[in-house]
Amino acid sequence: MEEYTYTPEAPALTSAACANCDNPQVEHGYATPLCTECREALIKYPIPRWLWLFAAGIALLLVYNIVKLPRFLNAARHLTLAEQGVHDRNYHTAYKEAGLVLQDFPDHIEAHSYRLIAAAYNIDQDDFAKEAIYLLDKPVTDENLFAKVNTAVDYLSSIASTDSLLLQKLPLTTTLPLKEQIRFFDSVAVNDGSVANISYCGVYIAGSLMDAEELPQARRILEKSLDASPGHYAATMSYISTLRQMGDLEKANKMCDEILERNHEDAYAMSAKARVEMRLKHMDIAEELALEAIRLDPMSDHALASQALILHTKGKKAESRQLLSAVSQMGTLNGDSSTAVHLRKVLDGVIVYR
Repeated sequence: MEEYTYTPEAPALTSAACANCDNPQVEHGYATPLCTECREALIKYPIPRWLWLFAAGIALLLVYNIVKLPRFLNAARHLTLAEQGVHDRNYHTAYKEAGLVLQDFPDHIEAHSYRLIAAAYNIDQDDFAKEAIYLLDKPVTDENLFAKVNTAVDYLSSIASTDSLLLQKLPLTTTLPLKEQIRFFDSVAVNDGSVANISYCGVYIAGSLMDAEELPQARRILEKSLDASPGHYAATMSYISTLRQMGDLEKANKMCDEILERNHEDAYAMSAKARVEMRLKHMDIAEELALEAIRLDPMSDHALASQALILHTKGKKAESRQLLSAVSQMGTLNGDSSTAVHLRKVLDGVIVYR
């Protein structure tokens, strides 16, 4: 039998025109038939120009975002701290952190909301008014934050008198004899339906009575004011001062703690508590509180005066005199020298601090 052997046939040679321009003169040895001119052109420009432009645009956008990313991350961090400050009732921190957000993003609604809340509990009516005007008609989409804003607005509204006639009368009323001042307060307490007006009036009249050493009457008026408006800030702080001067130190200390529970970073309440602790002979606690109050509010003449009184009591006369100079300068700046005058009398030995 004849042996059969398979021999594969050689592929037939075929010619093809250029796939790009139909030129019959193509370069052999490549999978895609192209003439020399087209192959060189495609090697030189393998990617369409529009694609290069698109890629360049993406690259620029990426660089922009990389440059801006730290700014966004920084703002997010400060916003979180502002939110945490409000949650923890550290309103000094909340106000400061929200302000840092607004440095980069001036129209950030949440940051403005946290500033408004903090200003309300810091009893900063000027900054509260600025934030309230900004947020007017702005959409606060976070329901929880919106509720906190409303609560803060209600709180500050409840302790701020808006009776312009009463505000004009009070400075004149405090120049009258004490009996007439007391009669004026009692008439307001009976006839005025606004608890804020009653408390505001009580603070004014009680101040005159305290200056005249009529402490029992001042205490009565302030207690009546707080009955009308429990938690009224100015009335509460005046009441704490009256209690301290009358020697009711435990009650005064308790009321300081109640104020600080509402706002853990209230520099004024902190320095008031420092004065009570000083009267209780807790000098280290008193100085710690006074220094923290100064750290929170370096421009607080009340906090600086508290530290001056503590240093004076501890025998550090030179240091207390230096603080007296700072308190006097602040009194000149804010137009109220009463704190400096009282402090000087204590340091000079004219009066005994109570």
